Amino acid sequence: GDPFLESCLDDRIFFSSMSNGRTAEALEALQRALTLGYPSAHLYNDLGVYWFTRGDYAKARESFKAALRSPVNHTNALDNLRKTPLP
Repeated sequence: GDPFLESCLDDRIFFSSMSNGRTAEALEALQRALTLGYPSAHLYNDLGVYWFTRGDYAKARESFKAALRSPVNHTNALDNLRKTPLP
């Protein structure tokens, strides 16, 4: 029930799932991290990268913009946003 731990755990599950080709599980983990944990910039950036790799550029752009709105953003979301085609 600790939001910080939830974010950390689900972030690790995301990377493990992506590494093993379990993309549906990876998406679920990121969505849990963003809703039950802290909605951190790096999680939104990871979500944007996920959508980018799936070819959903509208959702990717939306996720990168969410990362940019986060209070503390040390990601490359701005560069990612610039490289994402308009839908």
